[in-house]
Amino acid sequence: MNSFGKEVILSAEPAEISVDSVEALDSRTALLRWSLEYKGNLPIKRYHLQMKNYSTGGADWLDMDDKISANATSYTVRYLAPAVTYGFQLAAVNEAGHSNWEAKNLTMPADASYDTSKLQMMNLCGGAYR
Repeated sequence: MNSFGKEVILSAEPAEISVDSVEALDSRTALLRWSLEYKGNLPIKRYHLQMKNYSTGGADWLDMDDKISANATSYTVRYLAPAVTYGFQLAAVNEAGHSNWEAKNLTMPADASYDTSKLQMMNLCGGAYR
């Protein structure tokens, strides 16, 4: 209670989010899972995801999605390049602001698709697939 007899509830931006896992579902798809223990005494409005492609040498984080549902605890990123290392960072957003970014890296597995095998076979056979 404050001096006016009113209950005071402090609100703050969410505490740091915990990205629990980042895993490759296949050579072009990644799944992020996260949790948030403290919401700053305010409901979470949304989550904000950014990505960085380390193979391009760029230092900038690119927005992937800044309107992820407040109820979400996972997110699937599609159309990634095989055998490339990506950085993913996530923040929770409430009325007071956003949490610190939590970042994790993932190197995607090499693509072992039929088309790649066919191209390799063509190279071995002098350009003709037999």
